Amino acid sequence: SLFAFIPMLRLLEGQFHFGGWAVPAGAVWLLVVILLCAITDISAYFAGRQFGRRALAPAISPKKTVEGSLVGVLSAGSFLAALAPYLGLQPSLAFGFGCLVSVHGQVGDLWESALKREMEAKDSGDLISGHGGVLDRFDSLAFAAPAFFLGGRFLGWF
Repeated sequence: SLFAFIPMLRLLEGQFHFGGWAVPAGAVWLLVVILLCAITDISAYFAGRQFGRRALAPAISPKKTVEGSLVGVLSAGSFLAALAPYLGLQPSLAFGFGCLVSVHGQVGDLWESALKREMEAKDSGDLISGHGGVLDRFDSLAFAAPAFFLGGRFLGWF
C-alpha cells in the first residue's frame, strides 16, 4: 500500500509552466520525488566510498556509512532548495523537506535490505542483473513517496 502514493502523486491536479510549456503538476511532483531518491542514493554511494568510516547499519547493510547517509540527505535538501523558485516554494523550507524525504528514502532502502537479510537472499530478483533486483530500484520510493505526498499536503504545496 506504500506504493499507492506513487500514482497519487502523479494524479495531483494543476500545472507548472516552464518556458512556455504547461506540464501537469502531478508529473512534476512525481519526478521530483524520484530525483530526490536518485540523488540521495548516488551522492551517498560516492561520499560513502570516498569518506565513509562508520557503518550506518552494519547488521542490515554493511557497506552503507553514516558519512554517505549525511551527504545523501544534504544533497537531496540542496537539490529541492535549488528547484524551489521554479516550484513556487520557499528555499529554506524546501531544503528541510528535501532532507526529510531523503531520510525516509534511506529508511526504505534499509527496510528492503532487512527483508533480504531475513529471507537470506542477496538480491530481490534477477531481472536487472547486478542491481540487487527490481525492488532495489523502488525501495526508497516506498517510504519517500508517502512522506512527500503527506508532507506536501500538510505544507499546502498541493
